[in-house]
Amino acid sequence: MMDNFVPWVTHVAVLIAAGILSARWLNWRHPQSRLRFLQILLTLSFLLPLLEPRRAQPPALALSSSVVTVSSAPVARVPALAVGWRGPLEAALLALLAGGILVRSAQLTIGLAKLGWLRRRGRAIVVAGVIDVEVREVEGLNGPAAFGWLHPVILLPAGLVPGPTRDAAIRHELQHILRRDWLENLIERIAGALLWFHPMVWWLLEHIHLSREQAVDLEVAGAGPDRDQYLQSLLASAGLANTPALPVTSFIRRPRHLVERVALLAKETPMSIRRTALTAALAALLSGAALTLASFYLPMRLSAQEAAGVPESPYNWVRPSPKTEGAVVVEVTVSAEGEFLDARVVSGRDELRKPALQSVLYWRDPQPTGARRVVTITIEFKKLNSFLRQPPPP
Repeated sequence: MMDNFVPWVTHVAVLIAAGILSARWLNWRHPQSRLRFLQILLTLSFLLPLLEPRRAQPPALALSSSVVTVSSAPVARVPALAVGWRGPLEAALLALLAGGILVRSAQLTIGLAKLGWLRRRGRAIVVAGVIDVEVREVEGLNGPAAFGWLHPVILLPAGLVPGPTRDAAIRHELQHILRRDWLENLIERIAGALLWFHPMVWWLLEHIHLSREQAVDLEVAGAGPDRDQYLQSLLASAGLANTPALPVTSFIRRPRHLVERVALLAKETPMSIRRTALTAALAALLSGAALTLASFYLPMRLSAQEAAGVPESPYNWVRPSPKTEGAVVVEVTVSAEGEFLDARVVSGRDELRKPALQSVLYWRDPQPTGARRVVTITIEFKKLNSFLRQPPPP
């Protein structure tokens, strides 16, 4: 996984940049379809290591070497099994990634706990036309918000006086609840916590949030006088603060998004279904082409074991010790061309037998006889530079 970390991060950056920029260039004004497209990009960011083809590469980074001997004379050098930690740099990188995930997860957990506290602290109110949804006024709340999936709640600032702006905010949050947007928002925040180190992912999440709010604006605003009234309420809410630290859907999700939300509502002619489908197809084509180019110039690679079809060894993450060094006698059957056919351990410690058999799979007899030969595999552990690669087996 660590060998492909840089290609994966690069491919994600190229995919997201191509998707967002193509959507802008094509003037994609249908927010609901654009939202689904961006969510697909986010999903692909996680699935790229599983979906992208990989190229074979030279044997993997080595921390050990194995020498095959026959009658005490070395005849071939086989790719070593990667035994032990691959280096302090990778250990530090893994620790940094894990630490960031823990911090982001803790922030999300605290935000969810604070929502429960705000719900208990708020005062329940009755709003005409709102059924099966709890509405509460909360002192000190920045702006309107909604959360919850099975038992949704709308939170309103206590200082928000009844009027068009408050009615528009309630209708907006009700539409989020009907669409089940809070669950999607929570999943996206979890994805952001897992990929906290990638700035392009955060840029993508910003565009996902904007597309969702624009889609709800269009559904709530409708046409005619209602659209104008909703637009005026949205403009009047510019002075309200948002709640960025809480995992909620909010009427004022991002104040800096208000300009784009108002601009979309002000447009009189929405995109047709045909143009929307064509725009989506072109954006997907451009994103796929950019990802293909990135994969060609910086491909993900197979490890030496994967390329040879050898399963990972349970000793891959064992630190070298005298107990994991020694000699194993193996009876090997080769073809007339020197290709490996079969192997059987004659003697040797149990913990060394499996890595010894895996090492034989790489061996080619330089003096083929088409018969069985008894070889001694000596497994020695030598600290090598983790950035050097062993040469391919002879």
